Amino acid sequence: MLPIRDAVLQGVTQAFGYTDGATVFRTGKLRVMVYSHDHPPPHVHVVTPQGLAKILVEGSSGHPRLVWNLGLSRLKLALALAAVEDHREAILAEWRRIHEHP
Repeated sequence: MLPIRDAVLQGVTQAFGYTDGATVFRTGKLRVMVYSHDHPPPHVHVVTPQGLAKILVEGSSGHPRLVWNLGLSRLKLALALAAVEDHREAILAEWRRIHEHP
């Protein structure tokens, strides 16, 4: 049987249809993913043992922006936002590869 937290996270990922993701990169315990059936604008889903977050790759300021968070601490969110900023080009390239079909 899954621990409650894991069961909730699994339920959330399935409820949102997040079952077909590509891991763009990992850093520490952060897994940064793009899902094939997702919608614009370009964004990633950050998955950790503690929770999930959705981050726009380029918010209105041109920097990554948090859309929602489920269970990540402020420290993990700061690390996730910095990682998305640092890997922006790779994320956007993967987003285009998955979503922009010729």
